[in-house]
Amino acid sequence: MLHAPGHEDSLVDDLKNLACGTICLVPPKRKDRLDLTMEVIRAAKRAGISNAILISSMGAEHGIREDKPRLRELFELERAVGDPNAPPG
Repeated sequence: MLHAPGHEDSLVDDLKNLACGTICLVPPKRKDRLDLTMEVIRAAKRAGISNAILISSMGAEHGIREDKPRLRELFELERAVGDPNAPPG
């Protein structure tokens, strides 16, 4: 299955058709990594996927947005996959 960015609804349908229970997210090394990965996270949640594995950089929460904006994106993705109300760390 190849996902076409910008087609979240079709990704939701594909994930449901696969009866996918777990998804492994590896954010791509692209400028639009945050948008692309957030799209997949939203689709996975909408498809009812109950388990997610996010491959990321440990310590991303220490990135300062002004100094390391790309590192900080990984922290935002981790929070999106997990409980958004959980404290950082």
